[in-house]
Amino acid sequence: MEPTVIKEKQLGLTLKRQYAKPYVQKIKGVIWNQFESVCEFEDNSFGTDEEVRITLFFLCTEKQYDHLLEILRTRFQNSIDMEAV
Repeated sequence: MEPTVIKEKQLGLTLKRQYAKPYVQKIKGVIWNQFESVCEFEDNSFGTDEEVRITLFFLCTEKQYDHLLEILRTRFQNSIDMEAV
């Protein structure tokens, strides 16, 4: 049996400024509920930008990460731009 390796992961998101906090809270909830992992985030944009660039930082396995991307694509569809970092 192969050991489960937990890795440091990042996910970059581009969101409309007014929806950034709700999206981050929803995604943090998914990460907590699905993978029992906490998530930190960093806002990489300027205060006047209409779209914000946010990076999420968390721990998970490769299988969990792939599953997370699938969940986010299904739930949010085209409303956010995701970039696996």
